[in-house]
Amino acid sequence: MKKLLIIGLDCGNPYLIEKWRDELPNLKKLIDNGFSSILESTIPSTTVPAWCCLFSGKNPGKLGLYDFIVIPYYAKNSFQPANYLYAGTQYLWDILTASGRTSQIINVPNTYQPTKLRGLMISGGLLAPMYRNITYPTELNEEIQRIASGYESLPFTDLYIKGKEEENMEKLFQNIEKQTRVVKHLMSHHEWDFLAYVFYQPDAAAHYYWHHYDKNSSWDDFRADPKWENAMKEIYKKVDDGLGQILESAPSDSNVIIVSDHGSGPLKGLFNVNEWLSQQKLLSYLESSDKENGDLWLEKLKKHMVGSFPGLSKSLVRVLPKAILQRFLYSGQTKSSYAKLISRIKWNETTAYGLGSMGSIYVNLRGREPFGTVNKEEYETVREKIIDGLNSLRNPLSGEPVRISIWKREEIYSGPMLEQAPDILFMMEDYQFYQRVDVDGGSIWRSPDMSGGHSRDGLFIAYGPDIRKGGDLNMRFGICDVMPTALHMSGVDIPSDVDGRVLMEIFRNDSPYFQNKPKLADQKAANVSVEPVYTSEEEEEINQRLKDLGYV
Repeated sequence: MKKLLIIGLDCGNPYLIEKWRDELPNLKKLIDNGFSSILESTIPSTTVPAWCCLFSGKNPGKLGLYDFIVIPYYAKNSFQPANYLYAGTQYLWDILTASGRTSQIINVPNTYQPTKLRGLMISGGLLAPMYRNITYPTELNEEIQRIASGYESLPFTDLYIKGKEEENMEKLFQNIEKQTRVVKHLMSHHEWDFLAYVFYQPDAAAHYYWHHYDKNSSWDDFRADPKWENAMKEIYKKVDDGLGQILESAPSDSNVIIVSDHGSGPLKGLFNVNEWLSQQKLLSYLESSDKENGDLWLEKLKKHMVGSFPGLSKSLVRVLPKAILQRFLYSGQTKSSYAKLISRIKWNETTAYGLGSMGSIYVNLRGREPFGTVNKEEYETVREKIIDGLNSLRNPLSGEPVRISIWKREEIYSGPMLEQAPDILFMMEDYQFYQRVDVDGGSIWRSPDMSGGHSRDGLFIAYGPDIRKGGDLNMRFGICDVMPTALHMSGVDIPSDVDGRVLMEIFRNDSPYFQNKPKLADQKAANVSVEPVYTSEEEEEINQRLKDLGYV
C-alpha cells in the first residue's frame, strides 16, 4: 500500500496560487501533473467546523460543531472551546488506527486534546493551549521541542495591531521553518502509512496583509504600503518551499492531497446582527445588567439544564456558579463576549438573537430556549420575516442591494445534532462583510478590524502515481469528500454515515483505486466516548486568543 499525505494550507486561496503559480514551483508541479479543483467549504467557512468536517467526512449537523465555541448557550457544554472530541465520532485517523494503519497527525487545527492512536499526534490550531502538552505520546513533546529549538503550534502574532508587518513576517517565516523541520524529522524517524499536516500561516497572512496586496479592498482604516504589496506572495513562497521539503522526505511513489479549509478575500466591513435585530424590534436589551439580573438569569438557566440534560446531577449544577460565573454573568469578571451578550438580552421581549463568530441567528423558540417567546406555530413566520429583512439590506459602501446568501438550517445541515444548529445562516458578499454579535449598540455597519477575511472557495490538488492529470478551477468538490477518498486510497472500508463521496474522477484508469470500487462498512463510524476537558487556565487562554483574532 502506497503512503498517503494530506497537506493543508489553512485559508489557502486557489486563485492566488493560480496567479502566482510560476513562483510556487512545488505547487506548480502538483497542479501541472495532478488533478485540481475548488474545494467548497462549510457554512460558515471558518476553521471550526471546516477542518472537523474535512477529517470526519460529516456535515456539522452530525458533529454538533458550528463555531469555535460550543453553542447554543443553553447546551450542556456551552461556551467551552468546541474541539473535535465534542463531536463524539471517529475521524480519519481513528478509523485508520482500527484498521492497523499508522498515522502522523501534525498541527491539524482543532485537535486538542491529542488522542491515542496508532502513530503520533501533535495538536494544532487556535484551540490548542500553548505551553501545555500537545502531543501523543506525551514524551514526543520533548523530541519536537528539541528538533524545532522551541516548537510553536502557531506563530505568536497579533493580527489586530497595525504597523507590525516586518515583525509578523519574521514570525511567520520562523514558524514555517520550525514546523517543517519537525515534520521532516518525524517522517524520517517514526513509522507512518498516512500523514496529515497543516500550514497555518496563509490564514494569518490573508488577515493581516490583504490590503497591501489589494489596495482597493478595504475601508480607510487600512493604508496600503508598496513595501508590503508582495507580503502574502512571499509567505506562500515560503510555504511552497516547506511543502517541497516535506514531499522530498516522502517516498517517491507516495500519493499527495493538498487541501484548504476555506479560501481568503477582502474584508470590507462588519455587520452587527444584534443591532440590526434590535432595530427590527426583534431583540431587546436590559437597561441594567446589575448583579440581581445576572443571578436571576443564572438560576433559571440551572433549572433548565437539569431538566434538559438528565446526566447532569443537581449536586453538580449547584456548584456551577463557581466554575462558570465568569462565563455566564455580565460583570467586571466576565471574560467571554458571548456571555456578555446573552446576559444583556431581555429575553421575555426578544424574538431572535445572533450568536457565534459569524453571527448566525437563533429564534427564541418556546420549549427549546430557556426563556422562549416564539410559539412553534409562529416559528416559520418569524424565520421568513427575518429572511425578508436580510434580503432588503443595502451595501453601505455602494448603496446597492447586498449580495447575500441565506439558508435555513435544515437546508444545509442534517443529523442528530441539527437541533443545536442556528435557525438561519447567511453569507454577505462571499464573506466580504463579516457578521458580528456586538452588544454595545451603535451602527449596524462598521469598518473591519482586519483587511482580509475568508471565502468559501478552498483548494484541492491531488498528485501521485495513481492520480490522473486534469481538473480546473471550474470544478467543485465538497469538503466532506476528502475523508472517504483518503480511506479508499488506504484500502479501508468507509463508514456508512459519512456525507462525502470518494472522488473517483481523480484516479488514473489503470490505478487500483479506480478499478476497485469503494466499499462501505456495514456499520457507522463508532462513537467515541471521550469528553474534552479544558482547565480554567486553558479556557481563559483560548478565549483571549479567539477574542484577539475577532472570533468572539
